Amino acid sequence: MTAAARRGSRRLLIVRHAKAGYPDGVLDHDRPLTERGERDAVALGRWMAAERLVPDVALVSTAVRASRTWELARAALTDADVKVHVGRRLYNAQADTVLEMLREHGGDVHTVAVFGHEPGLSTLARSLADAATSDPQEVAGLSDRFPTAGVVVMRQRDAWADIALQGLVLSRVVVPRT
Repeated sequence: MTAAARRGSRRLLIVRHAKAGYPDGVLDHDRPLTERGERDAVALGRWMAAERLVPDVALVSTAVRASRTWELARAALTDADVKVHVGRRLYNAQADTVLEMLREHGGDVHTVAVFGHEPGLSTLARSLADAATSDPQEVAGLSDRFPTAGVVVMRQRDAWADIALQGLVLSRVVVPRT
């Protein structure tokens, strides 16, 4: 029996980057976090640590706003051994691309976090959520919008290689703020 199987269901954290600015002359990929975004990313990391939602693997977009959100959140996860995959494929990725990356990089770990962008992340969360077992209020709230620095927490029993649409339990949507 694997370590992940001994610990019960696997967890997926789908994280939208924190608030980014729109400076003149800066390409979308290079947009930095605002001051609020920096604070929110720190709050996100503290929340993850307090909730013991520490990823074994983090999939992170190469966009400055997403990688900086991960960097600031990661600082709060002391002593965590996180395997990080920074990928250009996650930059404004559609749900199917993120799903492929989960299958490729999830391996046999317990918790995977994805740091990326809208609209792909909320589409992914809605398409993965099993309507029969997910919290209907949380799913409905996600349908309205997925705010910056927001986190969708999902659970599944299957291996990451077997992740399937409508196969995960969406348990909550949280927006940690300072």
